[in-house]
Amino acid sequence: MPPILPSVSKELRKRLRQARADLLDAVRARTGQQDGEAPAIGLLAQLAGHESSLLHEIDVAIGKLAAGGAGICESCGRGPSM
Repeated sequence: MPPILPSVSKELRKRLRQARADLLDAVRARTGQQDGEAPAIGLLAQLAGHESSLLHEIDVAIGKLAAGGAGICESCGRGPSM
């Protein structure tokens, strides 16, 4: 059984993708990029430290959900039902 319910995983994935899109929209607005325009290669270099870290954390969380590792303790490897 996965560490978190599929319905919870689906909702988390949805919220994380929305948070990522919102953050990129804010950065695009600040840097003058148009809606729908792909981020410039150097976009991450232009982000403030907080925004860059937040994007990284969101991407890591999305990756964990995709790999089925969400809800597993990174220190001991145990899930909530163990």
